[in-house]
Amino acid sequence: ADDLLALSMRDQEFYTTCSADLGMKNLETCSSVYPVKKWIEEDGKMMTVGFAQVDFFPQEAIQQVSNLNSLLNRVFFILMAFFIGAWSLVYLWMKRGLRSLEEDVHLLFTGATQKVESPEAFAAFEPLVQEVNRLFIKLNQDLSTEASGEAAEAGFLQDILQQIFMLEERAVLAIDHENQILAYSHFTSEVIPMVEMPLNLHISEALADTHLQGELMRFLNDLSQSHEVLDRALSMSDRIVQAQGLPLHLRSEHIASIILF
Repeated sequence: ADDLLALSMRDQEFYTTCSADLGMKNLETCSSVYPVKKWIEEDGKMMTVGFAQVDFFPQEAIQQVSNLNSLLNRVFFILMAFFIGAWSLVYLWMKRGLRSLEEDVHLLFTGATQKVESPEAFAAFEPLVQEVNRLFIKLNQDLSTEASGEAAEAGFLQDILQQIFMLEERAVLAIDHENQILAYSHFTSEVIPMVEMPLNLHISEALADTHLQGELMRFLNDLSQSHEVLDRALSMSDRIVQAQGLPLHLRSEHIASIILF
């Protein structure tokens, strides 16, 4: 302030620190210096006869800013509490519905019930409930064993395996106990020659290489009599391909084999 007064006395001009102090420096006070001028009749002009220094304290503005900051903080914490409470309620609601569905599915597969009911007020679960019931009905139909001891069907695996194999970045084949293609990955045709749309075709129809047809038939026969993973080098007309086979069993019966090339 003393420097400001000295500057004003020297130049006889109005000076203030309010713009810098309140604006850029974010201070709560500022100073202004006003030269006091008077008309001198004898000289016929305005002359500076003194200086007035004013220290400005914008207390009301500071209080309003403080009140606004306090209000914003309260609103923020109220909103946070609201969202946390809402999320907690949704979480508990979803957890209760999933627990109810889990218990019904458990009862379904233990034989204590024959159908899963959609939890009350959980319409979003309806597609899942319908799919579980559809799968259970299909399992009951496809996995029923005959008195003759006929091998169980593996058709219920087809949709599941085909969807899983869509994500597979290797050549994979799923073949049922009748040597028909259940599912395959899109990379399979890059490793072994296959016809277009080989699903549900016999190996002799699905493979375009006659040497591989015979080799794969013998490999599948060995897999059907095994419970372990088998490795085999399979001959083709122009090269050798390494294969790894996994037999799938249901109720001690061979239903399918999965082969990785």
